[in-house]
This record gives sequence, C-alpha cells and structure tokens, in this order.
Amino acid sequence: MASCVHLLGFSVAFSLCFGSGLLFPLRRTDAGRGKSHLKDAVSCAVCEILVSYIQSELASNATLDSVKPVAIELCVYALTKEGINALYVCPGIIDLYAPAVQYVATQVVLDPAELCVDFKLCTSNQIARAKKARPLTPRELPAVPLPHATHSEGTRGPNEDGGSTLTILQFTDIHIDPDYSKGSPTQCGLYVCCRSWYNGTGSAGYYGDYNCDLPMTTLELLADTIKALDPQPDVIVYTGDNPPHDIWNETYNSRIWKTLSL
Repeated sequence: MASCVHLLGFSVAFSLCFGSGLLFPLRRTDAGRGKSHLKDAVSCAVCEILVSYIQSELASNATLDSVKPVAIELCVYALTKEGINALYVCPGIIDLYAPAVQYVATQVVLDPAELCVDFKLCTSNQIARAKKARPLTPRELPAVPLPHATHSEGTRGPNEDGGSTLTILQFTDIHIDPDYSKGSPTQCGLYVCCRSWYNGTGSAGYYGDYNCDLPMTTLELLADTIKALDPQPDVIVYTGDNPPHDIWNETYNSRIWKTLSL
C-alpha cells in the first residue's frame, strides 16, 4: 500500500507517494530506523522532483520567472540542511544565477539524482538503491568540441644558460569585504558573517576571522608587507577572486567595485 506525504513549501506544493516502486521506495527494514531515515528519504525524493520539474520546464522553453519559485524551494531545502539561513539568501541567489543555470540545464544532460547528491540532499546509497528500483534510461551526452592543445617538454634546467633568478610573488582569493566590522558576529547562519547588522554570536577580530572574508585593514597590511620586502620581487601576480561570499547580493557592478578597491 502506498503512503503519501503532502509537502507545502513557502512557494510551491507537492505530493509524494511511496511504496509503489517510484522515487525512493522504503524497504521494510527501513521502518526501524525511525523518523530520521524517513525524513532523509523524503528530502531526497523532494530534491529529485524539484530538479526534474525545473529541467522539464526549461526544456519546454518555460520562462525563468515561471520556475523561480520551484528553484527557490530547492535552494531552501538544500541550504537549510547545511545550517544556512536559506529564506534570507535563496531568493537573491536564484535571481542572480538563474540565467547561468538555465543555460547549463538546457545544454548539458544532468542526472537529477546525482545533482541531489551534490546538493547533499541524497546519499550515494539512496541513489544506488533508487536506480535499482527504476534504472535510468541511458542518454547520449552532447558532443562538445575540445580545443587542440600542444605540449612540448622542456629540456633545459633552471639557469643552465647562466641567467639570473626571477623572483615572483603570487597571491590569490583575497575576497575583500568592505563591510567587515570588528566585534560583529562570527556565527550568523550565512556564508559570510562579521557585519554590524547581522545577528549571531562571536566577536570578529581586527584582522579577520575564519568565518568571514578579508577586512580592508588586512589587505592594507598585506600591501605594506609586500612594499617592505627586500629584495623586492621582480613580478607580482594576482590571480583574482575579489568579491566576498555574500553571493545572494553579488552583482556585476559590485564585482567591479571590489576589484577597483584592490
């Protein structure tokens, strides 16, 4: 006999039925594992349904606005499990990244089950069991032309011709946060904390905190340290990644501003 669970999210509603060989069927021995196992199975099934729905809608040329509520629901499911304040960040994340997700979803064949493992809403064991119950139909991946690359192995060692040594200083992933505030919460339920208007616990230090991005004071200290190097490096290479991790607020203009700040 199939049992159904009716789920109403803040934007969409779905009904899931188990016991008919569909989705992620629960074995009899699973019943003894308690509510936690059932909750995990439901979350996994919800994830697959939401991903499949989004893929199906985008494949039929649905508008982004029509699938955004479902995408937000999927985001909330995934991030809440990670301890993130998902209701706060998910609408912004979906608004900013929906066009890129739409392009990928329409260009690449992605298995909903495997995506849900990446979202940490399904385990590999759940996916393996589900595929045994309802094997996936093999699909051919689209042909993607690869650029022709040549590689030649060097035969000379360093300075074999008597040349001088070149000193290179390389740094990367600064993640500047101009809104960093000393004494602000370091635990706030978001990807980046240490801002004066966030609620939470802990106290941010003057030069930074592990749960936060880089304050301007630390960037200035880095610049002063580089200036004081003796001898000075011949070349300084910075390989990017400037913005803070507030991805729900990130825009093209904010990225440019963070780069100019550096």
